[in-house]
Amino acid sequence: MLEIGSLGKTLAVILVLIFFIGIFAPASAENKNREYIVIDDKGETYKIQKDKLLFFNQLKKILRKDVITKNDYTKIRELLEAIIDKKLSDDQWKFVKHYIKIEHEKWLYIKKEKKHQLKNFTKALSINPIDYLPILYQPWYDINWRWSYSPIYGWVLQGGNPLLKGYYYLWTFSNYYVIELTFVFADEDHPDPTLDYSYDIVRLAQHGRIEDIETFYIYTDSNGNPTWLYLCYNGTGTHSRDQTFNVWFPNHYCDWVPASEFDWVNNRPKVYINTWNHLFGEYDTNTDLSDKTWYTYSIKEGTRADAEDDY
Repeated sequence: MLEIGSLGKTLAVILVLIFFIGIFAPASAENKNREYIVIDDKGETYKIQKDKLLFFNQLKKILRKDVITKNDYTKIRELLEAIIDKKLSDDQWKFVKHYIKIEHEKWLYIKKEKKHQLKNFTKALSINPIDYLPILYQPWYDINWRWSYSPIYGWVLQGGNPLLKGYYYLWTFSNYYVIELTFVFADEDHPDPTLDYSYDIVRLAQHGRIEDIETFYIYTDSNGNPTWLYLCYNGTGTHSRDQTFNVWFPNHYCDWVPASEFDWVNNRPKVYINTWNHLFGEYDTNTDLSDKTWYTYSIKEGTRADAEDDY
């Protein structure tokens, strides 16, 4: 599900309907004079302004090309903005563009195989996602309990944030695979114990949990050879770049990193947990901290949504 603020459902509906339905119901006698047309998606009705129909048709024409060019993407952004009457931020567009690429691959596959059910893309059977589980390196400083002094709260316990569980899910497309990887940590502790106390309260109110959940993706070619790692989830980055563990307010970088930038043990990348809020990197930015190496850990087949349901 595309989730980028209030635009999410609107954009998801637009793109899914164009890719997988492509039928804009003609105006009937009862609705032809109204300000919208009706699109019926398996019984669900959406109201679309008639003056947007031209934009829809132009968008559908571009998205149904076998190859979408750079100029096409520029036009797609303009048409989407015209349809929703809002400008997309660069971050929103980056995620929408990634979403389009994935949906376009699905549509091409459906077109080729003459199958019209998205369920055909739930799982791949030709590679084993467990073979791609990363070897994680987490600072012991983050795992072990420690006392920290707060001028407001006095001595407080911090740490105790080990990896609890990993989730894996395999998606297949016409010529590549995507392994979705999600990791749950017991908590995340801000370096300042006073801020950390408030931070936990805010996170508990926002998410209903203190566990930290982070996600990234491994892309492979059609033979299962890793090509890219996409360190991002729903537009929120999970890449640390060169940030260190105690950086006060880490930036969440949303990056595509070539697989060649990582060290690998067979098909398992070595991934370093570089910041206190568990952003990932292809190299260790904390050479002064000793790490626990997570060769094995509790795992479960499932997506990010499954992890959030469990925690």
